[in-house]
This record gives sequence, structure tokens and C-alpha cells, in this order.
Amino acid sequence: WAYSVGTAFTTAEKPGLFLATCQTKTETTTKALALMQWVIEDLRANGIREDELTTAKESVVNSDVFNYDTPVEVVENYAWQEYYGFPADQMKQDLMAIRNVSKADVDAVANKYLDPSKYVVVAVGKIADFDAPLTKFGAVKTISIEATP
Repeated sequence: WAYSVGTAFTTAEKPGLFLATCQTKTETTTKALALMQWVIEDLRANGIREDELTTAKESVVNSDVFNYDTPVEVVENYAWQEYYGFPADQMKQDLMAIRNVSKADVDAVANKYLDPSKYVVVAVGKIADFDAPLTKFGAVKTISIEATP
């Protein structure tokens, strides 16, 4: 149903804001939204599975290596660490912290920040082409965007 799916916690302007995104065909919009909602609610209700946690931690740790492909990237990272007053071994500390994340840690964060009463759904597309009314996710506010030539 989706061309891409992703999640992120924001840390800058609105710390703790959780975003779940997907790109799907207009005709599968509400199906995709319902599935995303189910996954988030399942995480809150049942917690993360150990295999999911292991995969997530390995993905983060293994992807971090691509942030330091060149000597310039390594030097830039150390310069930023110095600028912000982090210790010289900050990268090592970060990797250790990721490796030490527990199931209890993830479950606690999910229960704290993934609050269904605060969900806001943003859908972009032709309303008439959605597979079901968006009202099934709550009140709907329609914003028209005028196309410019």
C-alpha cells in the first residue's frame, strides 16, 4: 500500500513530537492510515518484540558508519562535538547508549509519547478519490491549495 513509510521523533523545535509518514495511492489512503494507527497502538498495548528491538538497534548502529565515510566527515563531526562541548569519545558513548536500549526503555517511551488522544492526521489528495471518508480518524479540516500556472 505504500511507496515509502517512515517514523521520526523530533528533537529541535517541538521535542517529543512523533511523526509517522507514508506515501500511498489516493485509493488506499485510509487503509494505510488505519494500518499505521494499528501498528502504533499495538506497540503501546503490547510493547516492542525483542527481534524488532534487535533489528532496530543493529540498523541504527550499522547505518551510523555511513556518516563517517570520508576524513572530512570525521573531522567535521569532531569539530561539532568540540563546538558543543561534548567529550572526545561522544560517538562511542552514543553507540553504547543505543546498544544498551532495553525493551522496557522503548515500551516506556511508546507509552509516554504515542498518545492516541493527540493524533493529528494530515492527508494530501483528492478527497473524492480516498477509499473511505477521513472522518473515521476524527474531525476533518479541509484546506484547498490553489494550483499556480
